Amino acid sequence: DAASSSPSGDYTFNYGLPADGPKTVPEIADLYKPCAAMLLGTIANTEVYSNDVSYTVTGIVTGDVPASARVYCINPQGVEMSKTVTPTAGVLNFSFTVKRGASVEIGIDDTPGYSFTPQKQQLPSAYSDALTFSSVAAESAWAVDRSTPVLLETIEVSGLSDGFVISFRYSVAGTTAAMQARAAGASVSIPIYGADGNVVENFSISDEGLYLKWTDATHVSIASMISVTVVTFYDTDADQPSIDNVVGGQTLQVFVEGAAYAIIVTDSNGKATTTLPDVAGIAFKLSGLSVDSTPIASGAYEGCLGLNLKEVIDYPGPTYVTVTIRYIATSSLQNQAVPTNVDILSGPTTVTLTVGETQTCQAPEVEGFTFSGWYINGVSKSDSRDLHICSFPVTKDMDGATLLASYASITPEPPKEDIGPTIAMVAMAVIIALVALVYVLVQTRRY
Repeated sequence: DAASSSPSGDYTFNYGLPADGPKTVPEIADLYKPCAAMLLGTIANTEVYSNDVSYTVTGIVTGDVPASARVYCINPQGVEMSKTVTPTAGVLNFSFTVKRGASVEIGIDDTPGYSFTPQKQQLPSAYSDALTFSSVAAESAWAVDRSTPVLLETIEVSGLSDGFVISFRYSVAGTTAAMQARAAGASVSIPIYGADGNVVENFSISDEGLYLKWTDATHVSIASMISVTVVTFYDTDADQPSIDNVVGGQTLQVFVEGAAYAIIVTDSNGKATTTLPDVAGIAFKLSGLSVDSTPIASGAYEGCLGLNLKEVIDYPGPTYVTVTIRYIATSSLQNQAVPTNVDILSGPTTVTLTVGETQTCQAPEVEGFTFSGWYINGVSKSDSRDLHICSFPVTKDMDGATLLASYASITPEPPKEDIGPTIAMVAMAVIIALVALVYVLVQTRRY
């Protein structure tokens, strides 16, 4: 009488042969007949498995039940099965199939506006179909006092493997929720509900063994971590390390998608092992300079990632130039033969710039003056969208140059045609006064 789902293996049993009458197989099971002898038999190589031995756990929710509820069953391995059920004749009925001997937790997810007694229960080990979870639902005052929950936000998580379970938590209106979600395919959507006007705060995903990258407030991608062993070497011709060209004791920076991620230090043998995200765009730098990386396919360092320091060691170093910066007001009076330049801020400042880098300068506002642009050796360098800003690549020919921030006075000058008559009238008045003075002196001497 072995169950059809019994474990695979060999079984030994005794059976009796009837003392009289035909000795056919159907009569073997009739143990009430007198037996002439007890014989040994064997059932071998049954094609059934212990995992198939299962029982049904039923659930029933009565009372003021909601229009639907999400119920779940967690087995000893931590795997959660869930389903949405709707009432029939005012009662929520559901069932789960569980492994023989398993003690499972049956429960009901939070349902806004309703309470359940109990909401979850740990059931004893299953050895029959008699296990039942019973609960009574009641409509809570919360549904009356507050508005119906609305969907506040949906968090999209991608980069998962099918069936992967992520743990996450978030806060709404000061209440923190910790939950799990199972990916269907490579992604999972996490809806978050609350009252109208609430906001979702402090959303986080357990990042143990994961690399998280947010693209915006509601989209995050996940990548697993992998162990990487690197070896630093120096070779101007080859891209593979050998026992003779390894360079040990190097401190390197690791960048992931352009952002600084970690620092690794190689040992005296030039090797270091670190854990990095399993994503594209991982780069290594030494003293701020990029290091070429090549997977090692054979030889003593097979399986490592070779970091060739040839470009770093052979790098001659940056080139610098010296540039003088001045903030000047240019005078251009119409009666001036040559305009004059006066420093209106601090005197000339000398700066050292690195060739190949981009230099950005911004001119301040100066009361009483308008800014007219940046110039290097008379050539305009201002951004056409904003004259106050100039950005330019530093080149070797800028060494010793002067970068001018040019201002002009906003006080208007008198027109040139008004200057001539004014000067003539002043001169005429002076001549008349001198003549009058001479006449007085002559008349005085006569008397």
